[in-house]
Order: sequence, then C-alpha cells, then structure tokens
Amino acid sequence: MNSTLSLESMVDVDISSSGPRPSDISSSQIEGNLPTRYLTALKKDAVGYSTRPILREHLPQGELVDIHLQGFTTVKDYDSPHDPRNPQSWSKRKKWYCIFVIGMMCFINNVGASVISLALLMIAEDFNTSRTVATLGLSLYVFGLGIGPMLSAPLSEQFGRKKIYKVSYTMFLFVQLPTALGPPNVNLGAWLFFRLMGGVFASPGPAVFPAPARALPMLVFVASAFSGAAFGPVLSGIIISHHDWCWTLWVTMILSACLFPFIYFMPETYQSTILDKDVQNRQLHGERVLRPDKEKLEKSLWFALSRPVTLLVTEPIVLLFSIYSGFVYMLLYGFTSSLPYIFSTVYSFSTVQSGLPFLAICLGITLTVPIYLFFFEPLYTQRPFPVPPEARLPSMVPPAIAMVVALFLFAWTAGLGVHWAVPIIAVCIFGYAALGLFVPHIAYITDCYPIVAASVSGANGLLRYTMGCMFPLISRTSVKWSMTILGGIAALMLPLPLIFMRYGALIRQHGKFSRYALCIEVEMPEHDELAEINGVRPKVLLKDGEVRDVKSESQGSTRYTIKRTYDHFYCTCPGWRINGGPVNGRTCKHLKSLLGEAYERERVEQHNPSALPAGGRKSTATDKKKRTATGNVRDRKRKASDNDEDDDAWKTESDEAEEQPRRKPKRSKVKEEESEEEELSFSELDTMDEEQLRAEKSIMMKRLEKVITLLAEAKSKGKGRAAPPSSMAKVKRTITGKAPRRKPASDNDDEGEDGPSNSNDSADVDEDEDDEDLEAPQPPNSKLRPQLLLAEKWDQQDGIDPTNWWMSEKLDGVRAYWNGSTFLSREGNKFYAPDWFTRKFPTDVTLDGELTCGRGRFIDTVSIVKTANAADRWKFSVEYHVFDVPSLGNQRFEDRQEYLRKLLDRSRIRWVKHVEQTQVKDKDHVLEELERITDVGGEGLMLREPRSRYVQKRSRTCLKVKTFHDAEAKVIGHEPGKGRNLGRCGALRCEMMDASAKKFKVGTGLDDKMRKDPPKVGTIITYRYFELTKDGVPRFPSFMRVFKGH
Repeated sequence: MNSTLSLESMVDVDISSSGPRPSDISSSQIEGNLPTRYLTALKKDAVGYSTRPILREHLPQGELVDIHLQGFTTVKDYDSPHDPRNPQSWSKRKKWYCIFVIGMMCFINNVGASVISLALLMIAEDFNTSRTVATLGLSLYVFGLGIGPMLSAPLSEQFGRKKIYKVSYTMFLFVQLPTALGPPNVNLGAWLFFRLMGGVFASPGPAVFPAPARALPMLVFVASAFSGAAFGPVLSGIIISHHDWCWTLWVTMILSACLFPFIYFMPETYQSTILDKDVQNRQLHGERVLRPDKEKLEKSLWFALSRPVTLLVTEPIVLLFSIYSGFVYMLLYGFTSSLPYIFSTVYSFSTVQSGLPFLAICLGITLTVPIYLFFFEPLYTQRPFPVPPEARLPSMVPPAIAMVVALFLFAWTAGLGVHWAVPIIAVCIFGYAALGLFVPHIAYITDCYPIVAASVSGANGLLRYTMGCMFPLISRTSVKWSMTILGGIAALMLPLPLIFMRYGALIRQHGKFSRYALCIEVEMPEHDELAEINGVRPKVLLKDGEVRDVKSESQGSTRYTIKRTYDHFYCTCPGWRINGGPVNGRTCKHLKSLLGEAYERERVEQHNPSALPAGGRKSTATDKKKRTATGNVRDRKRKASDNDEDDDAWKTESDEAEEQPRRKPKRSKVKEEESEEEELSFSELDTMDEEQLRAEKSIMMKRLEKVITLLAEAKSKGKGRAAPPSSMAKVKRTITGKAPRRKPASDNDDEGEDGPSNSNDSADVDEDEDDEDLEAPQPPNSKLRPQLLLAEKWDQQDGIDPTNWWMSEKLDGVRAYWNGSTFLSREGNKFYAPDWFTRKFPTDVTLDGELTCGRGRFIDTVSIVKTANAADRWKFSVEYHVFDVPSLGNQRFEDRQEYLRKLLDRSRIRWVKHVEQTQVKDKDHVLEELERITDVGGEGLMLREPRSRYVQKRSRTCLKVKTFHDAEAKVIGHEPGKGRNLGRCGALRCEMMDASAKKFKVGTGLDDKMRKDPPKVGTIITYRYFELTKDGVPRFPSFMRVFKGH
C-alpha cells in the first residue's frame, strides 16, 4: 500500500493474519515506500501483526511495509460513564467483591508484618542473635510494604492490575515458605531477605468507585491495613502458646492460599487493559479500531521511582503530611513491638493475654468508620461545590487532639500502679486517632495534586513505611519517658492541619503541581496566555484566583482589591468599573502600576483596541473631559439584520457584565429608576467615519420619531399639566436607546420589537433561540446581563460537515445562566429558584444550561420559573441540565466537559444533570439521531465543534438542528411595529386554515420590504413552526412566503 504514516497515526494496531507477511515483501517494494523518515515495522504477536513506528535508518530489509491507517478509529476512553466495561458503572455487588478481595489482601499482608511481634525473643534464641536483630524481621517487612507499590504501579499500567495481583500474590506465597521453615533450614541473612521480599510483593487497590462514593471503600481499605497490623499480635499470642513460632508464618501462608482463588476470579479494573482487550476482540471481527501506544516501561519505572522523591523534596505539603502519617505508623508498629512487653512484665499477662490489648486498637479503628462517615464526611460533601482541598482538614483536628491525649494517658498510667484498664482505654483512643488522622490527610494531599496523585501516594507510602520500621524507640526501661516524648511530638504536630486550613491555598499557589488544584481536580493547562503578550511580560503575574490589595494614590486611607479571574484582571476601584469594553480589555492606574505600563497597553490593545487612542497616544485632558459620569463612552449599538430571525431591535458589541457593580445611594423610587439610565455622550462621534455617522443618524432619527409620539402621549395623560414621571422615564429610555421594560406575563402585553409571540404563550422569548431566552417578570438589568454563546442554524443540505463534532439533545426548557449566586436569563433577569435548589451550587464558576420539566412541558416550565412563590412546584419537577462552563471559556470544549463532569460527580445534586455529548460519526448519524429525538418528543439537536472555545456571541462553533413543519394560514390583520419597526408592520395576525380557526401572530421572517408593504388581509401565507402547543396554536411560527396564487 503506497501511503505514509503521520506522527499522529503512529500507534499500535493489530492486523489480521491474512495481511502481508514480512517474507512476502520485496526490497523494491520497500524502496518505493520510503517517502518519510518513519515507517512501520510488522511484529507478530498472539493476535496477528502489530505495527510500531521505527526510524528509517534502522529499517531491516525484508521486514517492513508502509501500512495505510486512514479510516481507523482510535479508542481512548469508554463510550460513556455508563459503559458496562467501565468499573465505575458495575453493580454494587461486583464493586464490593473487588473491595473485599483487596481489603483482605491488605489485611493479610499487614498481619504478616506484626504476626512475629510476640515471638521476637524466640526468634532471637533460635537464630542465636539479639532481640534487636530479630526485630529487623519486622522492620524490613514494613519497609518492603513501602517499596512494593512504587514498583507495582507502573507494571500494572503495562500489564493490568489483575495480572500484577496474581503474580505478586503468588510470589508472596512463595517467599512465605522459606521464612516459615526457619532454622536450621534457612540462615538469618536469607530469612531477613525473604521477609523484605514478602513486604515488597504488596499491591494497591483498584479504583472501581467514583470519587463521590469513594469514602466508604477507602475507609474499608485503610481500616483493613490498620486492623491487620493490630490483629497480628493477637494471632501471634494464640499460636506461640501452643506451637513453635514458625507456625505464625505458616498460618499467614495458609490464609494467603485461601484468598488466592478469590483473586484469580476478580475482574480486571484498569481502564487501559480493559480497552486493549476489547480492541483486540473487535479487530479479530474485522473492525478498523486501534489503541494509542503505551508509555515505555522503563520510563514509567523511572517516573515511579524518581518523582516521589522529587515531590518529597520540593513540595512542603507532601513532606509535612508524609512525616505526620509516618509518625502515626511509627507509633502503630511501636505499640506492636512494646505492648506485649509492657503488659507481660508490668501487669503479669500471659502470652495469650499480652496480645489481647491489640483488640482495643481494633475497636478504636472500628469506631472511627461510623464517626467519619456520619459526621465528618457530610461536613465535606454538603458544602457548595467545587470544594477546596482544605475542606478535608477540619476532620483531622479531633483525631490529632485524641492522639496527644492517648499518648500522655498511656505514658503516665502504664506501670504506675494504675489499673490495666486505663492504658487499654488509651490504646483504644490511639486506634481512633490513627485511622482518623490517616484518612483525611490522604484525601487532602491527593486533592492537592490531582495530576500526580499516584506519585504523591507513592511518596507518602515510602516515607510512611520507612518511619514505621524505625519503632525500637520505646525501650524496656523507659516506657514512661519514651511515650511522653512521643506525646510531645504529637502536640507539636497538632497545629499542622490548622495552619494548612488557614494558609493551605496560599502554599498551593506556589507549588509546581499543587497550583493546578485550586478548587477541584482539573486538567493542567498547556500554557498561561497572560504570561506573555506580544513578547511583553508583566512585572508580577497573578495566578488564577490570586488577590492583591493596593492603596489608592489619591485617597491614602482607601484600599482596593485586584484579582485575576481566568483570562482577565479586575480592580474594585471606580476607574476600572467605568472603563468601557469587555472585562478582559479594561485597565486602571492600579493595574498599570502592578503589572507594568507596557504590558497593560499590549493586553488592552489585544482585547479592546477601541479603548486606546489612535496612534497609541496617551490620554489627554481633552479626552478626559469627554468622559461622562457613568462611563468612558457609551457602547455603540449595531442594527440587527432585517433577515435575522431573532428580530432583536438592538444589540451591543461589548455589553459585558461588571463583576463588581457600583453601589448607588438610596433615593426615591422614581429618581432611582431614572438614575439607572446612562447619560448621553456624543464624544464618540469625533472618531466615526461617514458610514458610521449615517448609521448613527438613522438611529437617532428613529428615536426622535418615537420621542415625539411619546411626548404627545405624555401631554395627553397630563391634561396640560407636567407629564407623569413614568412617561418621562420612558422618553429618556427612548432617547438613550434603552430597551423598554417588559411587563409581567399576566399583563399579556402585545409583542414589541422582539418579535411576535403566540397569544397563548405569554413568555417573552427570543424566537431564534426559541425557548432558551425566556425572561422572568422583572425589568432587564444590563449590569447582570450574561454574555452567552448563541447557536447558528445548521443547513442540512449545504452546511458544515459535522463529522467528529459533539452532539447532544436540544432541551425543551428555559435558558438559564448560573453566575455563582443566582439564575439569570439572557437579558439579565433573575429566575425564582428556591434556596434549597441552589444551596450546593458552585460559587466560583459560571454554568450555562437549561431549566426544564422534561420533553413537551415547556409551558409547565415557564409557569414554574416565572412564579415568585412556587418553591413547592420546583420539587420533583424542575431540573437544571448543564451543558457548558462559560468561566472556563478559554479551555477546549472537551476540557470544559471533563471539568463539568467531575464537578457534578462530586456535587451529587439530584436535580442537576450533565448534558451528555456524543461524537458524530457522519451526517447520516445526525439525521438518524434527529429522527429518534423527534419521535420521542424531543425538540432537536445541538452540535459543538471539537476543541472550540466558549465565545460570548453567536458563533458557527455551535449549531442547532431542528425539524420544522410547514402550514398555510389566512392574514386577518396587521400589528403595528415598535422600536426600529415603528411606522411599519410588526406582525401579521393570522387564522389557521383548519376547522379550529385558531388565531395567532407571525412576526419572524418578515424583511424590510415585507414590513413596509405587508400581505393584504385575506392573503394566504405559508409559515413554518416547530410544534403545536397544548391549545393547538403553532409554536414559534415564522413567515416563509406568500402562498402560490396570492
């Protein structure tokens, strides 16, 4: 095949055995297929032939061919979160089977560590050595537990977790054999080596539960480890009272052998291995699918061994919390070594009785599980999402205090004439403190480092087990003072969670890896777009979310706040607020002082070129005089196209909502309404060209015509007296170009410049966006108006090829923008969502979605969200379906969807749903899905371009696909136009051509010519509509043409 491989297509792919064999390829064929530096080598494996890229200069003759990979589909992830192959979508029974098996493995592995604790004197006697040397059998095993996961993690990425479990546990069984034989079959050096290897062959558990449901499985997993270490001495005391000490290891080996069949039948849980096997099966059936190349094993091992050490050295969070967990493990295994000696010598316990105090540790560990699940975990999960990692730390404070109490209580009661029950109580408190400290701190450091969580766990485990094997601090003669010293160390560590609760976010901002987890787990950005603009760097680069306080130069006592939010900076000073243009193109003297004059000039010029004077000159006194009290210049309005179906009268080019709205002094109601209007400013006319001046003149003339009409109406209302204040406010809104206030739905006002509405549908709707633009019955607030991504229509005949685009259902609901505190419509009006509905919503990101009651229930949705006191109707009816995150608009669409999916998975709000996206195969796929959605009562489809950004305007990166119906109607009258249609036809009053003779209005689709000379009464017209309402009236009718013959 005469084709070449691109760098993107150099991936593993299995070819069926019927393909070309190396021996069938001649040298002439090879020479003719060498147009690039890379070719593909055929390598035989168990399935067939697999291709791998190889350098041209390394090509062995007779074994190469250029494989054509066009048309292959790369499988990188599960088809959906509910894919049956995905372990997180398995049944709870299957998940808990895996958790049980891994928990038992962890339990038995830790039993194997401490099971020799009561037999150390017997071991020392049989090997003819000291008790300290015999203790190495325990220390080396614990040290091996820290090394094993660092090796098994990269191996499981290559071969799958199940294979590693089977191999490692088989090896664990084998290394138990020489240690159980003991002397004289094995000498001391070999026995210690096999004890070390027994610790190495431990493996991590599978991730089969989603993050929100991971609390209980993680508790079970960690509690198994702690309980195993505590239960080992109990088992040891029972065994050595009747048998030789070697039987402690024989029993461990027997328990491991009993567990092995459960491991053998455990399903694979690692995603890459599951998909690899699935792709191989599909290739055998002739499907053209392949998998990306895996990272080389040696590279994975290098990162697994080197990165944990790097994190310990460079990241203070990892180092300090690893030391804390290591201290807990040191105490745990210290008790393992010292408790039998203390209770046997001080309280004259027998060998069996000396192991029973460890049951108190098990009891404390067991009590921790319900305390954590039912008290501390709800404090975390019920917070508004996304939750910062520091929200994990409050649950560490009570166990930290309990640890100090337990150590001091044990130190000053054990062996001092106090009843043995008191130190037993101290040991039980220690069990609670050990597990209670360990679980939240592990959750905290993994939340802080989402992109290197595996390496962080490896670093923590390495230091934890290393410190755990250094437990002979407690000697036989210094129990009191040894435990007092340890209690003092625990007291010194007590402020650690409190310090990180207060300063953790600040510390994370300066970390190399932790700064990418400011709130929840997100993907590391490729670069910071504000780090350099046109080669100019800022004096100080603020990180996302970072805040700086600055002092006013003119008012020494006044302080302002500068904050970076995603792709822009804002300042709370008046100078920033009155600046015109988008929020990412505004500046002020405080930002210039902090970031630098040159940098700010480049940044403002990139995002808001009109804000800079021509020629780059500095602002002069004349320029300053042109500024009005409310802003630099009034945003120019542009005229909507006559054939634009949304039929909006005016739209702004840079109508961005201010993040810190100015506070207004309290005034009378009328004056307050009037103060909301912007003052006229003609300073911009100086910089306009002739075409712009003509457009402005046309606009002002139309406004003047309406002003004359309004003044006449005001005079007639006043009956010769002064016009009412409400009328004059209406005149002023007309002069300034403000859109007239909309009345509540109950008023049933006629449709104005925003296009007609059905007589039965009182909702104010933008017809191009259909029901996405519903307005609540409040006056529009331009300061709150969100700038949203609006969709174009997809032309099914000659439109964009949607292959590989993302497709979702177009919801039959109300467009709702969550700004961090409330729901807003496109015009900035608030929706009446109950407090309980939004209590757990995120506060530091914005969401774009729809409020809906379901397919075909648009009118029900309208009646609920527009009613102020309908909280009881929201329950079990209204859902919020989220499809984008506008505040992350500079990230790719796929990254925003991943962020949104993780956010909603963690929030667990029943009435908030993520709109699932499906990748389009071809145009027919879209049409088939459209037909399916329409058949079940859906409205249509939405298409999103891959890797697209969220732009705050109408864009062809977002397309809508709908099925419309055509029908004929008779014109029975004309509605006068308003706004820019003043003096022309605003809408056609029509009557349906069936027996019902329903009456409705058609205003969308009329061009200027049609509005000036509308169809006469009695004319038959053809219109299109989406569907019929429950009352039988066409929904969203749009004029198409005059019926043939009329």
